[in-house]
Amino acid sequence: MDRYFPNFLEAYLQYTNKQESPEDYHRWTAFSIIGSALARKCWLHRGYYTLFPNTYIILVGESAWCRKTTAAEIGLKILARTNKVDILYEKITNAYLCKHLANAGIKSPTGDSSVVIYAPELANCLGKDAYQSGLISNLTSAYTCPENLENRTKTSGIDVIRNVCINFLGATTMEWMSQNLPGDAVEGGFTGRVVFVVKDIPKHREAWPELTKEEMTMKDMLISDLTKITSLKGEFKFTPEAKEIFKKWYDTAIEPEDVRLRPYYGRKGDHVLKVSMILSVCESSNLIVEARHIQSSLDNFEKIEEKMPHAFRGVAFSKTSKDCDRILRQIEKMGGEVQHSVLLKKNYHYVNSKEFEEVMKTLIDSDTVKPYQDGRRIMYKLIRKREKKIKEEVT
Repeated sequence: MDRYFPNFLEAYLQYTNKQESPEDYHRWTAFSIIGSALARKCWLHRGYYTLFPNTYIILVGESAWCRKTTAAEIGLKILARTNKVDILYEKITNAYLCKHLANAGIKSPTGDSSVVIYAPELANCLGKDAYQSGLISNLTSAYTCPENLENRTKTSGIDVIRNVCINFLGATTMEWMSQNLPGDAVEGGFTGRVVFVVKDIPKHREAWPELTKEEMTMKDMLISDLTKITSLKGEFKFTPEAKEIFKKWYDTAIEPEDVRLRPYYGRKGDHVLKVSMILSVCESSNLIVEARHIQSSLDNFEKIEEKMPHAFRGVAFSKTSKDCDRILRQIEKMGGEVQHSVLLKKNYHYVNSKEFEEVMKTLIDSDTVKPYQDGRRIMYKLIRKREKKIKEEVT
């Protein structure tokens, strides 16, 4: 199966190079559309369960600044042009999704109920009613691509959907996450299945981006290669070297300090393997995962994990936690140091002076913020990770 490009991902990043969005937005969008192309047709046996290369990816950033939706739509348009995948663009309800999946299974020659959900505005798909309607619960259950997914309804009893496969690509702001994602969404396991790609700075500014004839041809070639990827079928095999690298990482993996990231880290092994499969397919159709694919997958996750906690700022189990996250974000934006009176003034709409003292005490006691005196002024300084590590070694 000849393709135009020796590496689909590298070609895709070259094609999107002029666009302003951060490269990681394009990279993870590429992972999403490749996983969508593979759907349930390729897999990896994991002993007691089967792992498929489907992904739930959400691009997070400030509104309009990093062009989240633009980055995602470039990939979705290429995926749609293959005419081989079922993409849902509009607002999704639980009832509609389950009915659509059931119909997809009936129409599919393989019997697979596969669909791609694209949510350029996450609020339109995962609003507050998504928890009450059962949509979040079903998305959580569908992540593992079960052979049977049951949906209980008040009028129709139990609907059983066969051979489910959902790929999810969304975009949102940190403010929306803070205001709309409750702590029980974390505890319930949905966020552990999602890869949050957080960025706050565009790659560059491009006032008048124009595509050359060569780049337009390149787009057609990407569509052709992705179409060929949709025809792949079979089981992924891992080389002994790939298995060894994964085992070495897996055996030494540690839990994060932030409790809200523990569901994600608990599933990170599966995330790494999914992206490894995708990286293999970028280069070849042989469905063989080599050591470099595992290492590249780990490197890609390590790169985005630095800012991933920012997606959960304000997603808390208590009001105090929300206040702590907001104030930490404010200190960061002000360069890591701020005067007491300035910080208090920024927060008097949210907390009174007593509550503010409690929040600052929590941040100080947790070695997140350090107070110091500058003349007659009380100052707060953010303790960076490196400073924390040195302090722990000393003590």
